[in-house]
Amino acid sequence: MSNNDVAKKLEAFQNTGMGFDGLWADIGPVVRDFAAKSLRKLGVKGRFGVNEWAVDDVVGQTAVKLLGLAKPGVGGRFNPARAKAGVRGWLCRIVRNEAVNWHRNYRADRSVKIISESSLDWNESASGAGESFLKRLPAKAERADLLPILEECIGLLADPEHRQLVNLKLFDGLSIRDTADKLSLSPSMVQRRLRDAFDLLRPLLEARGVDESWLAA
Repeated sequence: MSNNDVAKKLEAFQNTGMGFDGLWADIGPVVRDFAAKSLRKLGVKGRFGVNEWAVDDVVGQTAVKLLGLAKPGVGGRFNPARAKAGVRGWLCRIVRNEAVNWHRNYRADRSVKIISESSLDWNESASGAGESFLKRLPAKAERADLLPILEECIGLLADPEHRQLVNLKLFDGLSIRDTADKLSLSPSMVQRRLRDAFDLLRPLLEARGVDESWLAA
């Protein structure tokens, strides 16, 4: 990653809101590396080393944070005159903060609420087919305009499982139970991971001026 090139892309994105994909292509691997190191220092470990889904969460949250920098008047933007450690130092600080936030929310001693199957409806039956996004889309919305934006935002989710779960929910209309059966996961795991995915998806849509209130999730 060339600091000068990335700095130029970052400043251009902050000023215009365009070119994020190219910027992310440069910094995405660096963000993942910083996320893994930060979580390791915080003691977050998986069975075979670093907890990969924790890394995915921090990477996704960092992407959301960076996307927000294109909003007028937002704080925390990259300023080359103040960033003594350059882009890498500035980026490392953002990732570290997101890792700390993740650890605070999901640390091992945090009490976990067990979700009963009776609470898995999300406006649908826990078993049987759910209603697809396409059927719930408000008539006033222009599908031709909205769908490409939605697909773009889903594609920006760092975790492949997040992308898969959102697609199964919105486009295939699968219920929580049916999704769990399809992916060989527990319904409670699907519920939690899908909520995480939508928490990451909403800001991406908002940054593009899309009213996401129809995402009933």
